[in-house]
Amino acid sequence: MSLLEILRRNWPLKVASFIVGFTLWLHVKTDQTYERVVSLPLEIKEPSGRFVVSNEVPRTVQVRISGSGKQILVGLRHARVVLKPRVNRPESLTMDISTDDVQGLDPNHGIVVTNIEEPRSLLLDFDFLEMREAQVIPRVGIGVKPGYTVVGDVRVDPPKVRLGGPRNVIGGIRSVVTDSVVLSDVSSDVGELVTLELPREMGLVASPETVRVRATVQALAERRFSDIPVVVTNLPKRMNLIANPALVTVDLTGGEHVLENVSAEQIAAEVDYQQSTQAGSVDLPVRVSVPPGVRVKQITPETVRLVPGQRSDSAR
Repeated sequence: MSLLEILRRNWPLKVASFIVGFTLWLHVKTDQTYERVVSLPLEIKEPSGRFVVSNEVPRTVQVRISGSGKQILVGLRHARVVLKPRVNRPESLTMDISTDDVQGLDPNHGIVVTNIEEPRSLLLDFDFLEMREAQVIPRVGIGVKPGYTVVGDVRVDPPKVRLGGPRNVIGGIRSVVTDSVVLSDVSSDVGELVTLELPREMGLVASPETVRVRATVQALAERRFSDIPVVVTNLPKRMNLIANPALVTVDLTGGEHVLENVSAEQIAAEVDYQQSTQAGSVDLPVRVSVPPGVRVKQITPETVRLVPGQRSDSAR
């Protein structure tokens, strides 16, 4: 009998035996008492709400704890170090951190805080807390699938957030940015929840801390507009010149639903008379303006000439 056949025989029983054995081993290991150093989040709560820390402080505190492996696995979920300094004016304070500052431990889990490892004290600079609104600038790159396009600008909801921070810092802040996010192969509208990127060392907080970045994505389409009249601009009052040819064809590209609502009246083609006099050019490039959300793909012809003709209202 081969080794493979031996392993295949009664394999469900073998798997069950392994699971039972592993469970017993895990129970024994997690029931033993351990002493270890863990990193707990640091919170500084000034009771009056009028002051805020203006200098950089660590985000975590190294704390030595004792408990069974099983207790440690589940008992540290809400644990943190909380300092509650009492401040009456902008000032600097040195605060010692003690085991009594560790909060959020469930007493039923039997975890004991034995020592504060690092840091054991903190220098805290306090300044008046001030609030202000700041514009949110999205940092989101959107890569669409072939045949799709982003219509319009990327939007932020809400477009502004409320910032809180030290008076000496927040006065010069007008905007905040989001975390950098890159999306690829997008073929539908975007509504991505992103976090604001705040310089935490400056003591800044935001409400809300996250915003939703939105963008409209549509299938890419093309549409042709014929017989768009060419307007001559900056033409002297007594001069009678017209564009030749007087009409051009404009091919637009953009989101299919946006293009459906574009009319020929929203498309303007023009040439500048002053450009011909300054450059001595005979063939003048046609400039075309279109509604937001669409782009010019092709102008036919791309250039025209000015020839004598009856001046009309199309000359400006």
